[in-house]
Amino acid sequence: MPMIYLSEVVRYYREPSDGFSAYSSDPLHDELPNETRPGDARTEDIQPSLNIASYDPVRANSNARRSLVNEVTIESLLSPAQSGSISDIGENRLRQDDPVQVRQLVDSPSSYALPFSLGLAASRNASRLPEPSMPITSEESAHLFSLYLYETGTWCETTDSERHFTLSSVHQMLASKSFLASAIALASRQRDAVQDQQRSLTLELYQYTIQLLLRQDPDEASVAVLATCTLLCVYEMMASCVWEWRRHLKGCASLLHSRKWNGSCSGIVKSCFWAFARIDVWAAFISCKRLLIPTDSWVDNSSIPLVAANGTLDDYCNLAILVFARIVNLRADAQLCHRDSDSVYYSSVKNLWDELQEWWRLRPKEVCPLLRETPMGTNPFPAVIFSRSSSICGNTFYHAGSILLLQSGCLRRRVETPDSIMNPVWHARELGGISVSNISHPNWVNQLQPLYIAGTAFSENHVSFFQSTTGRDQSTRVSSCLEVPWGRPVPPVAADINDKYASEKIALLKQLARIESETGWKTSDRASELRNLWGFR
Repeated sequence: MPMIYLSEVVRYYREPSDGFSAYSSDPLHDELPNETRPGDARTEDIQPSLNIASYDPVRANSNARRSLVNEVTIESLLSPAQSGSISDIGENRLRQDDPVQVRQLVDSPSSYALPFSLGLAASRNASRLPEPSMPITSEESAHLFSLYLYETGTWCETTDSERHFTLSSVHQMLASKSFLASAIALASRQRDAVQDQQRSLTLELYQYTIQLLLRQDPDEASVAVLATCTLLCVYEMMASCVWEWRRHLKGCASLLHSRKWNGSCSGIVKSCFWAFARIDVWAAFISCKRLLIPTDSWVDNSSIPLVAANGTLDDYCNLAILVFARIVNLRADAQLCHRDSDSVYYSSVKNLWDELQEWWRLRPKEVCPLLRETPMGTNPFPAVIFSRSSSICGNTFYHAGSILLLQSGCLRRRVETPDSIMNPVWHARELGGISVSNISHPNWVNQLQPLYIAGTAFSENHVSFFQSTTGRDQSTRVSSCLEVPWGRPVPPVAADINDKYASEKIALLKQLARIESETGWKTSDRASELRNLWGFR
């Protein structure tokens, strides 16, 4: 069998840290190597930094230790099947005036490199690479794995009541050295963040995990490899730029696609899929892009009434994530639409709104709040307490999605719809109440972007996360996504917002600070953006 070259991330070992913000991502230029646009430089000319964790300053000083094989070309990184999928773009001669169609094909999971393809050439006929040694003692490894079991591992179980990452499947997964390595690397990174320290050990553990993955045969990738790469996605999401998340996410997407795994599978695969999906949703949201896996392949049954009647509570709550993912995809497509396409997008917004409200109406009893109390005293948020982690997650995505659709300016009030449901401020307060009332770290690390969305509802600038690029500079960055759709104004919700929502703003900032303090999950960048949006000095 000829040698198959796997991924270009070998360049990472040869380039210094770029120091980008966790949200530094140009929505029109961060899809390398799969996507190029007219007028863009070729990827081989750009050679962007491929640092896996750009927030680790240790990396800037560790170049002397980085010595791997020579850089390989993009063409050599792909298997024959993957190379064919890229050449098909030219053969199919897509209409150049249909950017949505072009993007959907370019972003097909079949064009992504596999997750264990992170730097070296692998082949069944190649001699095996020497086994790397664990960079820490067994005692320290046990301590970090304990932190994983009780903290970071639970972050992947937000809608997994069976707790496969830390309970049901963890004994099976520990047979994989790469899984153990990724688990302790993530725990080490979280410990560093909580203690506000930078240890070289964390980077060494990460590199050790990568070295173990390089020894994986692509044709024999197991569920342990999928779980390992899922944990690496979480590792990156803690502080790295969105572009770095999508490197690992594309690898997971490729493995899921090649194995035909989706959110309807069972066991650890299902848990991995939904952990991947939540990260992909927020990466796409931040970068104004479509998700990596088409939403119509996420589950075998997406009927809300049927799942409400026959599915599990986890399945039902995952449907809220699915609807939100479609909202994010619509938002990405809205950037590419023309003014004569407005009716299509108005109809799409309406359909997604109806689907989201159907999810709200048909919630099983266990998905509804166990206790709800109206705000009292100086507390601006209601007490909204749930008995299950998945219920917290599902309702979080419902309220965040409702705010986005209401801010689109495409919805009309209906007589049968309660006023509160049509008010983004009500949804924002519910989001604040859910986060403050439920001390759930797995949900807290998922609530950074929802709380940011809630914060926009308290702004006097009536922002919309839907935008059109018609007649605008095509180099617009993510921060410009706060615009009115197609140039149409969104009517104000109330007057004198600055004074009226002062307590909500302060409470929201306090909750974001608490999340970062207790979990190590970086929230300060989004908090700073909210301060700027609100005019705080």
